[in-house]
Amino acid sequence: MVLELSSRIEGMRLELTRAAETAVKREADLQALTNDVAQLQVELDHSKADLSALASSQPKEARPSGLQPEAFPVGLTTNGKR
Repeated sequence: MVLELSSRIEGMRLELTRAAETAVKREADLQALTNDVAQLQVELDHSKADLSALASSQPKEARPSGLQPEAFPVGLTTNGKR
């Protein structure tokens, strides 16, 4: 009986050791992913800022004077159905 308990305890210790090693690896993987996400967020923020600066520095495109937005009379549709 003592030998059986000793064997079970040793098996449990081995399981705990493996679980701890797996947890450490998963935590390292999670930290690496967290760092990647943080870096991507920084890049996204820079891209947004660059686009905002570019958009605000360009003049609004004026529509050529001869073109007007299309307008349809009320009740008519573009596909010919009423």
